[in-house]
Amino acid sequence: MQNQLVNYNSNVTSQYIPATVSDLSWNINSRQEVNYQVIVSRGLLDPSNATLATTCGASGYNLAKRLVVIDRVVANLYKTQLDAYFSAWNIVP
Repeated sequence: MQNQLVNYNSNVTSQYIPATVSDLSWNINSRQEVNYQVIVSRGLLDPSNATLATTCGASGYNLAKRLVVIDRVVANLYKTQLDAYFSAWNIVP
């Protein structure tokens, strides 16, 4: 049996390799195109800089809950600044 290409939608394609009677395993490979904008901003964690807050949809007036993922190195270097920035913009990470 040949590999089949399955299109779930225009952005995702998967390749299915069917199992044989003697081989009860299969491989599934998927690809999904991802597009995003990168913004370079000086003083990003300065509370007077609205770039980060407005990009994640915070207005500073209403409480905004956001998922924030940082690694240990970034946390060690910037956690105090991140906490102050989020507090100033009424963002709860």
